[in-house]
Amino acid sequence: MRIKKFVARSLPEAMVQVKAELGPEAVILHTNELKVGGIFGLFGQRMIQVMAAVEAKSPVEKQAPQPPAAVRPAAPAQTPVPAPAPVSIPLSEPAAGAQVAGADVAAVREEMADMRAMMSQIIARMEQPAGAKPLEPQVKELMAVLKKGGVEEEVAAPLLARVRGRITKGSGDWSEAFDLTRALMVKDLGGVQTVSPAGRVVALVGPTGVGKTTTLAKLAAHLALGQGRRVALITADTYRIAAVEQLRTYSDIIGVPLEVVYDPAEVRGALAAHSDKDLILVDTAGRSPKNQAHMSELKTYLDVLEPSETYLVLSLTSGYRDATTIVDHYLPMGFDHFLFTKWDEAAAPGLMYSLVHKYKRPLSYVTTGQNVPDDMEIANPETITRAILGV
Repeated sequence: MRIKKFVARSLPEAMVQVKAELGPEAVILHTNELKVGGIFGLFGQRMIQVMAAVEAKSPVEKQAPQPPAAVRPAAPAQTPVPAPAPVSIPLSEPAAGAQVAGADVAAVREEMADMRAMMSQIIARMEQPAGAKPLEPQVKELMAVLKKGGVEEEVAAPLLARVRGRITKGSGDWSEAFDLTRALMVKDLGGVQTVSPAGRVVALVGPTGVGKTTTLAKLAAHLALGQGRRVALITADTYRIAAVEQLRTYSDIIGVPLEVVYDPAEVRGALAAHSDKDLILVDTAGRSPKNQAHMSELKTYLDVLEPSETYLVLSLTSGYRDATTIVDHYLPMGFDHFLFTKWDEAAAPGLMYSLVHKYKRPLSYVTTGQNVPDDMEIANPETITRAILGV
């Protein structure tokens, strides 16, 4: 028996290939769908694979043609009884004059009926339900929605590959694809972590201009006034003009003490001065990640502080490429959480999902304005996801 696989865009096209290659006596053994091409399993072309077989020609059938009847040798005196010929299943109805035993005809017809039923089921699975869109256009539409919401394409692609892998096969239902995307994003953003009740020293780090000082004041007010914790502030941001005075004003309003340190050698004394406090929040100087000398100095401060938690503060107005450059330079600092600012100024909040997905660090807080202490809240995965998807 000769067996061969055929791949085509449709079942009828595959049948044409089978007949042309193996002839009308070929038997269909198996059919299935497969994807060809695409990226990360996305946008591949749906194809039909058919496995067919045909009986090999017997040695008698392969020998040279017989000479004309006039010169053909006489038949032997005793003609042996031939063995029953094998019955093949043709791809079309047998010819009207086929010499097949009655029982064999019934068996062939029964097998052909089963084959037709199988083909009908395959075609039905290939067809979308009435009124439903094919899945691939929906995936493209979801990609457009995610990109509009600020999610980077290199992050959105594996997310949508997960959606395609879990969606009901062939359903093509937009609401199912959309809801599954939303659920996966909420799960990915889950595990939000805020300042631990057992935390002792909490440091905020990040580049210049992201709003660390204002965020530190909001956090102090939230923990001191909202939770009744005994809080002290330390600032090492002595480079920026009026930064110390800005934080001192906030500390007076909130009613918490402030220590100013000008070099790492003063850190231990500032910590010791407030050993009676539940929590010490530290404002570090904004540093350009490209300035290695400044980054080394920040690392020295953190080594002395030994913070129980370190938050990398980033602005949602940053582009994805710039943000990843910043994060890569701050990774040696050993930060634990992302804290995002300026949601009120950002065109789309998808940067949060992109960075959490890439760096596997949890969210903590987000800020939504300049007002202290009001414009800060604990990150909510559901709210963030809905904002990204525009719902």
